[in-house]
Amino acid sequence: MPGGIRKEDLEDLDVVDAVELASDGTSAIFTGATVVSTTAATKRVVLSGVDLYRDPEALEPGDLITLSGTTGADGNYTVDAIVDGVTFSVVESILDSTGGTCTAKHPPGALKVGFDPSGMSTITANNVQEALMELDAGGTGSGLTPSSHRVLDQLVHLIAEDSYEEYTYSGVFVTSIVVWTDSGKTQKIREELYTYSAGFVSQVVTKQYDASGTLAETLTEDFSYSAGQVASIDRELT
Repeated sequence: MPGGIRKEDLEDLDVVDAVELASDGTSAIFTGATVVSTTAATKRVVLSGVDLYRDPEALEPGDLITLSGTTGADGNYTVDAIVDGVTFSVVESILDSTGGTCTAKHPPGALKVGFDPSGMSTITANNVQEALMELDAGGTGSGLTPSSHRVLDQLVHLIAEDSYEEYTYSGVFVTSIVVWTDSGKTQKIREELYTYSAGFVSQVVTKQYDASGTLAETLTEDFSYSAGQVASIDRELT
């Protein structure tokens, strides 16, 4: 544009400011504005005593609205479009009503921060806020599902846990290793059973117990040898 861009050439929708980015979904744009009417057919809300085009009362699509004290449209809504200085439409269905007050809030700022989901197995969102929501939902509150946990390197569980480990021998050979939650053997975490043939380990059976101490799964490993060296290991998880 000749002469550069002037402030008057910009609309609020064109700029994401610090207040919007820092918002946690509770940052108020304005509070207590008077509701003139709401219309179900057009999903429009008409206010008085505000100017929706000018700061600090300017609204834009995506902002959050709460109506209270109306004759039938109390609730939370999302701004769809600004119709004029006192009128906006909402995304959700709304009932016909009059009276009451309106409070407007900025949505969470992370909705305005881009996110690339390429290569993700559980995330499809293209902004940070929704990506975090998908991550939380996918783990049922824990961040990981059992299936997604399985693909991770589980060696860490052998060392990164409070535990007490107990060994049993037959001669010089270890026949079992049991991992308990503590030295009082309150609850079994894991058990490894070793079988030998001609002085070589022929089978290892690993039993994993869940948080209640119940057997969760068993991994059986059968070893084959060639010239005194391990040639292959056949594993079966049950």
